[in-house]
Amino acid sequence: VFSEKYIGFIQKADVIFVVDISNWERVGELGSLIMRESKAVKICVDHHPSNSGFADLNIIDEKASSTGELIYGLGESLGVLLDENIATGLYVAVMTDTGSFRFPSTTSKVHMIVSKLLEKGIKPEKIYREIYERRSPSRMKVLGRALSNLNIECEGRVAWFYVTKEMLEEFDLSTDETDGFINMLGDIRGVMVSIFFLERNEKQVKVSLRSKEDYDVNVIANRLNGGGHAHASGILMETSLKEAIEKVLWEVKKYLTKE
Repeated sequence: VFSEKYIGFIQKADVIFVVDISNWERVGELGSLIMRESKAVKICVDHHPSNSGFADLNIIDEKASSTGELIYGLGESLGVLLDENIATGLYVAVMTDTGSFRFPSTTSKVHMIVSKLLEKGIKPEKIYREIYERRSPSRMKVLGRALSNLNIECEGRVAWFYVTKEMLEEFDLSTDETDGFINMLGDIRGVMVSIFFLERNEKQVKVSLRSKEDYDVNVIANRLNGGGHAHASGILMETSLKEAIEKVLWEVKKYLTKE
């Protein structure tokens, strides 16, 4: 969580690494602070196609499954010796960004890297449990509300739902705890495009998009000033929930009619 108490630390830094971020805006207030207060060399490690090379030194490979894969390669090139602690961090990065190794980006190279990490004694079951099996009852109740708002469109190819600010407040749930909600939609038979609308306030909505096979949701996100990857993208819209839903669905349907 950003805090101005870190300004001194940022001002003294010689090098600042920015990881898994395609532009300074994605870092929010912290990004503005770094640009304003720091003379450090900025190094970006990223795999987003939309990254324009905003840092002083950019290590970008949009074909990589994750920044974890890229950092593993960098460490290998620099002769960094892996221990269990480093291997655990890299495993988390790769696992989460490949959807637990189910996304198309999960290549033979990814599995080779994971095999090397396993040799260092990491504990996959414990890691998975710590990340995915710590849900609160409040989270499950809000997810239930979201599923009650489930909509299926475009001959079953599109599924979407939403969570309002009021729902979050009712169950005292933070916006961060809605991470992963969208994955429920991908379990529905025939659904190729999943959309989750998260109302942060009356004038701001976070939109998450996921897809399968040849459906490229990054195209849709780019049209609305968002971005990400072909099968996982996002948009931050400065508008009402109602208008966000209308705009995104319009773009989705327009995209599908051209398929």
